[in-house]
Amino acid sequence: MKTFILICLSALVVAAAADKFDDLMNVDFEKLLGDEETRKQLVGCLMDELPCGEYQSYRDLIPDLIATNCGKCTPEQKKRHEEVNKFILEKYPTEYNAVVNKYRPKAE
Repeated sequence: MKTFILICLSALVVAAAADKFDDLMNVDFEKLLGDEETRKQLVGCLMDELPCGEYQSYRDLIPDLIATNCGKCTPEQKKRHEEVNKFILEKYPTEYNAVVNKYRPKAE
């Protein structure tokens, strides 16, 4: 499976979801993504290829985070978002690019 997060990472967020976004920003992504099975499940969830289960909150937040480039983030959240993106891009570029390409707005 050649897909990913991240960034990750990289969610977010309306004021009502701010607490959930803060929770996401506090995740140890190095540990989370370091486990291959967990990484496959999370990426599969984000790519709509696998059920999300316990990763549903990631699926709920990450698309908006990517689409807006953390546009609704506080300065602290934006800094963390950039750190997480850099980490994921360096360690898991295939997965990072797949997820970002899925949720990044398409140029017209």
